[in-house]
Amino acid sequence: MNVFRHSLKARKEQFAARKSELGLRKAVFSQQGAIDLASIMVGVIVIAIVGGIIAATVFAVIPWAQKEAGKQALGSVKEAESVAFAQYVANTGEGKYLAFSDLVSGVDADGIDSLIQASESVDVAVSADGSEYIAVSKVSDTLRFYISSDNPNTPVEALPAVKDAKGDPVVITIPSVATAPDSAFN
Repeated sequence: MNVFRHSLKARKEQFAARKSELGLRKAVFSQQGAIDLASIMVGVIVIAIVGGIIAATVFAVIPWAQKEAGKQALGSVKEAESVAFAQYVANTGEGKYLAFSDLVSGVDADGIDSLIQASESVDVAVSADGSEYIAVSKVSDTLRFYISSDNPNTPVEALPAVKDAKGDPVVITIPSVATAPDSAFN
C-alpha cells in the first residue's frame, strides 16, 4: 500500500508538471499572447531609433556649444578692448588697446579697472604702440577662433598651431602686432 501511495503521489506530480507546462505552452503560443517575435523586433527597432536620435543630438550639440562658447569669449574680449580704448581716450587723450593680462588685472596707473575674467582659453596680443590687437579663443586642440581690431565683430576660424620639426610652435607674424597669442596655448 505504501508503494501505491508513492506511485500515486509521483503520478500526481507528473500530471501537475505536464499541466503547468501545457499552460505555459498555451500562453506562449496562444494567439492572445503578447510575446511573439514581431513584437520583440518592433520593440528593439524603436529603442534603437530613440537611442540613435539621442546620440546624434548629443554629439552634434556638444561641439556646437563649444564653438559658441569660444565665440562668446571673443565677444567679451571685444567689449573689454572697446571699454579700455575709450577709457584711455578719456584719461590720456589717446586710445590704446590692452594685452589680456592688463584686461584681467587692470592698469591702475592709468585708471583702468579689471575688465574681463581670467581664462586659460583666451589670449590677446597687442601691437607695440597699442593701436591694434588680435584675440584668440582656443575651443579645442584643433579649433581656434580669432578677432582683431580690424575685424572685431566676426570671429574667424583659425588654423591649428603650426609646429616645426622639433615640435615647437612657429611664431606667426601679424602686421603691427609683435607676437602671436598662440604661444599661450602650447
